[in-house]
Amino acid sequence: MPGFNRGFERDILLLPYIDTDKRNSIYFGELPLTDARQILQLKETNLDEYLNAFENMILSLNVVERIGKMANNNYYLQNRKNILHTALNLFGLKNYEGFDYLIVPQI
Repeated sequence: MPGFNRGFERDILLLPYIDTDKRNSIYFGELPLTDARQILQLKETNLDEYLNAFENMILSLNVVERIGKMANNNYYLQNRKNILHTALNLFGLKNYEGFDYLIVPQI
């Protein structure tokens, strides 16, 4: 798309958090849509491969570390800090379903 500036889009989305450090933000536009679709298709055909692909995607995008930093440093997340850290612990224990159910409503 000519003239489209992803950096500008990111700044607009983050305006409510202007005083936060952008290095700790998670911009979900970073998730490759085609990869996400392939991973969801794996869920229907091969659960073990799906779980490996899900873990690799989360790890490659540093989502766990970034959520941990946000939970510790973001004023607006302080009331949800325990829930977020519980979700991150579940991910570390490879309990991806628990991670997913806890983390999605918080974000």
